[in-house]
Amino acid sequence: MLFSQIQIHNFLTFKGTNNLNFPDPKSTDHALLLILAANTAGKTSIIRALRFLFCDDPLNHPHELDKLINDGAASEASVNSTVNAWVQAKVFSPRGELRTIRRRIEARRTSSGSLKFKEKVLEEERHERSGDSFVTDQGEIQRALSLMVPPELFDYFFFEGEELASRLVGGKSSQGIKEGLSTLIQDHQWEEAVKSVRDIERKIGNDLNRLASENKEYTEMLGKLSFINTQVTRLTEEKAAYEKTRLEAENVYSKCEVDIQELSKGKSFEQLSRDLDSARSGLSKASKQIDDSDKEIGRLIGLSGGLTFYADGFDAAMRQLEVMRKENLLPADVSEGFVNRILKWPETQACICGRPLDPTTNADQRSCIENYRERTMAVDLNHALLSLLNSLEIGAKSGFKTRAKNSITELNQALTGRDKAVLAQKDCQEKTAGLEEQRQHLSVEEIQRLQKEQRDANTSRLQCGEKLKAIDIALKNLGHDRVQLDAEMRGLNRGGVAGQIAKLIANQKKAKELADFIEEARTEVKNAFHSKLQDLVSQYYDPVAPDNSKAHVDRASLLPAIRVDGEIRRNIGGAQRQLLVLSHIVSLAQLRKWLHDELAKIDIAPGKIDEHCFVLDSVFGPVADQFREKCAEFLVGKARQVIVLVANQQWDQTVRSRLEKAANRVYRLVRHTSNEELKPEERTMKFKQREIEVFSRIKASEKPYTIAEEVPL
Repeated sequence: MLFSQIQIHNFLTFKGTNNLNFPDPKSTDHALLLILAANTAGKTSIIRALRFLFCDDPLNHPHELDKLINDGAASEASVNSTVNAWVQAKVFSPRGELRTIRRRIEARRTSSGSLKFKEKVLEEERHERSGDSFVTDQGEIQRALSLMVPPELFDYFFFEGEELASRLVGGKSSQGIKEGLSTLIQDHQWEEAVKSVRDIERKIGNDLNRLASENKEYTEMLGKLSFINTQVTRLTEEKAAYEKTRLEAENVYSKCEVDIQELSKGKSFEQLSRDLDSARSGLSKASKQIDDSDKEIGRLIGLSGGLTFYADGFDAAMRQLEVMRKENLLPADVSEGFVNRILKWPETQACICGRPLDPTTNADQRSCIENYRERTMAVDLNHALLSLLNSLEIGAKSGFKTRAKNSITELNQALTGRDKAVLAQKDCQEKTAGLEEQRQHLSVEEIQRLQKEQRDANTSRLQCGEKLKAIDIALKNLGHDRVQLDAEMRGLNRGGVAGQIAKLIANQKKAKELADFIEEARTEVKNAFHSKLQDLVSQYYDPVAPDNSKAHVDRASLLPAIRVDGEIRRNIGGAQRQLLVLSHIVSLAQLRKWLHDELAKIDIAPGKIDEHCFVLDSVFGPVADQFREKCAEFLVGKARQVIVLVANQQWDQTVRSRLEKAANRVYRLVRHTSNEELKPEERTMKFKQREIEVFSRIKASEKPYTIAEEVPL
């Protein structure tokens, strides 16, 4: 069902005539109607108005329908005058015709100022040569509305906040929705068809029993035939039960396999143990390498005599020793007598060579010897310094620099080996810790339990297979006996009671075959419906779910959930729930048309079912930005018509950036009120960099009301 126009006149918070016009469905495949409003302006009143129109819902005023008339319109009416309120929709019928349908309330203003309810009318505009007029419903209009929007599924198409999401996913009060889903596949009609044919089959059986009592031979044959049919029915039921049990066993077997793989993360307990032993061995090896490296480093330092620690001072020492040698403080050859004569000065008052030095004539020589004595050293120290000088000279094979260089090279090699061992030790420690944690969390008992459950399921599956083979053989034999019995019965006299019984038996057989066929077709349609719904919901939800969860549609109830790591979850957060439900309801709308086409293929005509319009209120609640963004993106281009009602506190940059450019029509709900406490930011909403007024000031004596106005794109 697609709209051309929704009109709300003096209904609830809306005063006067308010039109919401839609783009022509023939001119666009996807229409997005955006309605901007303050939180108290009447967004929910639009959905309540549509519920009143399509479902004849009194909106909590079953005995006071005049309460649905706008207070402002009622107060402005004169005494004894008539006040009308209605909700009207121009919709495209299943045949493609444009129908104008409205549900109207009429009341009279009394002298006391109150309203007195007169009537409620469902009517449709008819175009005649004499002029257009509204015709009151005789039952057909309401049936048409119920076909367009099944009452149980109203909340699907006109989505009001979190209520539907909690009912669908949380399982609260979802029975009506389940029944509504059943109406989509015409489940009750399938049941009625099967029941009708089974009734015919039973009636024929009663007639057979009556006629057979008049013919002994036929009675005996009929008894045999009844026994065969009873056996066939029993075996068929047993076969169905075993097939169901085998299917359940196969599902259990597959689920256990998935759970076992998930618990073991693809590795068995034994494999994890082997990996852990290998990691521990590597850790022990690395630790030993570190100990060996430490010993080698200590040995090399000992052999170096500590030269490596003084290497930086070699050049300075060399320079100082060179200065001493140049000053002859380190002569090339110094004897013990030479040193002693120097040390005994000035007692001897003699030259180094032994010649006496006169204090007067040899004053210069005496001064030199005195100066030299003060600066010279003991012979052992002198020899040691000369040895040090030789050791420090570049190029000496056993010199300090060569030995230090070699020691540093060997130490660097030992340190490099130690560093590698330390890295290997750290890697092995992390690997060991990870494997220990993985093995600790590997529930061996749970895996063993699952393996036992899997073995039991496999045993059950094999046993069912054997039972089914035996049943097939028994059914084949019974079928052969029935064919033989039919031939014997046909050989009897065709006239009289025998002929009538033969005809009834043939008709009974046809009735049974027809009932079986309808039940099989019903099962096939339900399975196909579930499969198609699952595919569509997955197609919409899975790519946009931020947490990589997958959509799941329950086979029995057709209600949505999510699958995370093989586990079905229904208790999920509000934002994720919104996204899942949006995927589900859009998929459902597409399925309505697909279902019609599939039913038509088997010559079942439930009435044409077309694509649907969605009215979505409070989609963007207080949820995370990533879900708000995904929900906003999801709404664009998913259905032929979508109406999105957005409050000012939800109209943030995340939502605006997705919906502004996609909107085909934009309306604002202007709330007229005398409230003077409104903040400036509450009075407007931004649309394409323009400030849109959503509040208007009225006199305190006036009743507050709302009007809908189109916003230019």
